[in-house]
Amino acid sequence: MEFMDIFKKWAPEYDATVSGENEEYRDVFINYSEMLNELASTAEGKVLEIGAGTGNLTLMLKDKGNEVSAIDPSEDMRAVANETKHLNVQYGHFFDIPFDESFNYIVTSFAFHHVKPEEKAGAIQNMMNALTADGKLLILDTMFESEKYKQDLIHYYNNKEYFNLTEDLQTEYYTYIEDLKAIVKDLGLNLEMVQKNKFAWLATISK
Repeated sequence: MEFMDIFKKWAPEYDATVSGENEEYRDVFINYSEMLNELASTAEGKVLEIGAGTGNLTLMLKDKGNEVSAIDPSEDMRAVANETKHLNVQYGHFFDIPFDESFNYIVTSFAFHHVKPEEKAGAIQNMMNALTADGKLLILDTMFESEKYKQDLIHYYNNKEYFNLTEDLQTEYYTYIEDLKAIVKDLGLNLEMVQKNKFAWLATISK
């Protein structure tokens, strides 16, 4: 839960940032609405959203007619979702799913990088345990093909003086593609990966 201060900072400006108003983060969130719409269009039935943030994906999931339960650990982010978008995002996170039921889909967008590398396998297993036998986990997040790819991005954006972005890239726990493949294989699960922009990947994990 070490990123609570970051969530407090992000809450009032998150929606503007993901919509492209913040030039520094524009490349990270290129095609943001399209990516969320793909998640919302793929998920069916009973859906759990983890890391709902300000509720952008939550709204799309509900608009598609899904039965949606949404959780987020940040009081500030939940306040934006619940007070300005009239949602019911509850407290919870990857290791604290406050529902005694199984879901057809679990979706998470731009939140998995807050999970430490040594805890990612446990987080995935915990989410898979909350799915039905044929359920699927959809993880949309910034991920990297290699350390070199990440360092090249940091160098590029440092030269543009996007220092907030490069600090984030060096601080938070972004997943490496090969590490995710290894985790999923060790857990005996299936994985499909699709790159959505030069930062974002969509991972679909199933039993």
